[in-house]
Amino acid sequence: IGLIYTLPKVIFAKKPHVVYSYGFSFIQTKLLWIYKYFFDFKLVKELNEYPLYFLSHNYFRRLLGKLSQPFDNKGLDAIVVISNFLKDYYAKYISSRTKVFILNMIVDLKRFDIIKTNVNELQIVYCGSFNNHKDGILYLIKGYSKFLKISNFKTKLYLIGKGNKSEEQNIDDLIEEEQIKDSVIKLGLIRKDDIPYYLINASVLILPRPDSIQAKAGFPTKLGEYLASSNPVIVSNVGEISSFLVDNLSCYFLSAVSDEEISIKLYDVFNDYDKASLIGKRGRLVAEKYFDSTNEANRLLSFFEKQLI
Repeated sequence: IGLIYTLPKVIFAKKPHVVYSYGFSFIQTKLLWIYKYFFDFKLVKELNEYPLYFLSHNYFRRLLGKLSQPFDNKGLDAIVVISNFLKDYYAKYISSRTKVFILNMIVDLKRFDIIKTNVNELQIVYCGSFNNHKDGILYLIKGYSKFLKISNFKTKLYLIGKGNKSEEQNIDDLIEEEQIKDSVIKLGLIRKDDIPYYLINASVLILPRPDSIQAKAGFPTKLGEYLASSNPVIVSNVGEISSFLVDNLSCYFLSAVSDEEISIKLYDVFNDYDKASLIGKRGRLVAEKYFDSTNEANRLLSFFEKQLI
């Protein structure tokens, strides 16, 4: 309700050439669509995920999503997506006049220009969802347990994030079952400003994301922060990650998300850390080239100027 009264006032005062919407509902987007004919602006919507209602366990939510999708994004002047997969997917549901722009995942590289202070402890750091289907955290714990059995490296696994009650319990039970409680540290949710400290001080960063429709469509935003740290990164080869990274050159690719594969990659990193360190530095160069927030913002502004204004 507040949007009905607030938006026209803001738009009238600012008189924008472009209104960029993110996370707006169907009704909110349609309100903007109506307003644009009164205030003469271009309407752009960011669509960086596969529609979540299609992943719902609720039949009626999936049905409602299917019925509304053909109308969700009509009347837009442009959409902004994060992958070619989403570009092709949403092309079926937009007007032929609607422009499409692929905006890479972005990271503020300046946040990671800090000095590494940890020089003693070997830290394996995971930062992400505690949902195993989304980011494979249970595979990681099993893989780490196996790594401890096949190596003599004295390491700690740091888990940054939080899950629901069931997810937290599954993680705690697995850590107990694998008898690695002394080697795993659950940090929970931490402040955004503290994330660079933990990523910079890691020995290796890992993201064992299982293959799924979400992984194919999107791009893990946490990967940009991993690469910005200049530390070696182990990541599953899903979606369009391989368009930017090369195995054993700028990252370590998991050929499959399994405890066996994770343990092998962890061993590869620590067994030749000079090589791993070089791979981490190349990963930072990839982040600078493709994911720098300033560069991507300039690309987006250039698109607005050339295609919309």
